[in-house]
Amino acid sequence: MGLSDGSARVFSGENEDGKEYKKWKVWVTNKLPTLDSKVSEKARGAYVYTLLSRKALERVEHLEPSEHQVKDGEQKLFALLDERFPQKDASDEMSETLTQVFNLKALEGESLKVWISRATVLFDRCSRKCQVTFPEEAKGWLILHRSGLNEEQKAVVLARSGGVMKRETVGKAMRSCYPELTAPKKKMFGAGLIQHDLPLSEEPEDDPLFQEVESFLAEHENVMTGEGDDEDVYEETEVAEALAVSWKYKSKELSKMQRSRDLELLKTSDGLIVLRLRNSSAKRAATAAIR
Repeated sequence: MGLSDGSARVFSGENEDGKEYKKWKVWVTNKLPTLDSKVSEKARGAYVYTLLSRKALERVEHLEPSEHQVKDGEQKLFALLDERFPQKDASDEMSETLTQVFNLKALEGESLKVWISRATVLFDRCSRKCQVTFPEEAKGWLILHRSGLNEEQKAVVLARSGGVMKRETVGKAMRSCYPELTAPKKKMFGAGLIQHDLPLSEEPEDDPLFQEVESFLAEHENVMTGEGDDEDVYEETEVAEALAVSWKYKSKELSKMQRSRDLELLKTSDGLIVLRLRNSSAKRAATAAIR
């Protein structure tokens, strides 16, 4: 609720919390009647003004002193602050509270006594502000099963409670069985990435597509040896020449990449043989290999 100056409470509005403002306003409206002998009705606005700071003060500082230093001048300040820090709708309040209930669980290192008390306060708030009251058995179930106890400890608590799942009975049984127990902390495990090599039962040389490429190059061996008629140039020969150069120097890299299943040879319906990379990392590796 901002700052506290002796018996006075200063509201800053830094948290942008409508609930905090509402609590402060209730306190101020109850404080003012006790100051009748010290603060006149015309000075009440000035008194409330001195209890504001930061964002809350920025909202009202444009007012002239003559505007709030009058009878009921504090109401002008409250009207501006009500607009600046609005209250949540009833539906929003209910949604927020119910979400807290359904996400309720013991915190790490929290004692059972504190856990049971915190859960009970939340149930009471849900009933008081949202008019939603959970059955006592449902409250007991949440307190027991969200406490962090293991299955053996839960069984001990249920045996102590005689099988009764009501909140008060379960709470007493838990405090009686484990008065010093605290909610366990999460265990942190180091995570490592392990990549398993795929079985290399099939050699690339045994792949029919590899053999087909080798056969294709053998038919055009004259391109690599420099033999043949230079005047008769066919498109297939040009393709063979380009493929032969690449195949001669990069066949080992391609074999390795195929073993890791990053590269595969495919034959299209029209008889063309293409190389396909399976993932982006393999594409980068292949680019580096060709360069």
